[in-house]
Amino acid sequence: MSKKTTYHKRPAQAATGKLQAAKATDHSHSHKTTPAGTEKIGKQAPAKLFAIDRGNYKYIGIGLAVMVIGFALMIGGGSDDPNVFNEEALFSFTRITLSTILVITGFVIEIYAIMKRPSPPRTPKTNAATTEE
Repeated sequence: MSKKTTYHKRPAQAATGKLQAAKATDHSHSHKTTPAGTEKIGKQAPAKLFAIDRGNYKYIGIGLAVMVIGFALMIGGGSDDPNVFNEEALFSFTRITLSTILVITGFVIEIYAIMKRPSPPRTPKTNAATTEE
């Protein structure tokens, strides 16, 4: 169960200088002030993770390109003269086998791209020497 983040408003300051001075001297809180003038109480909300991230979009593009190439290889094989039937052009390896394999491979790549979980966001490593004061 996630913890709900609550906000409370800071008292209004008369001048901007007083607000900055109050921020500089007020170290009793471990809260961060948001741009709207509110403070968070409790833990920060985790960053939103989308179902599809940049890596997934790369796979989606690759899958679409493979499928387009497969469908392009299926084009053709017809004859200019309706009385002539060219079996080798119509039932060639490229049009029947290779293009079908490419289209199915493209669909498999698309399924993988959709099902792949996005990688978690990277957190910066902190140095022990820089955090000690």
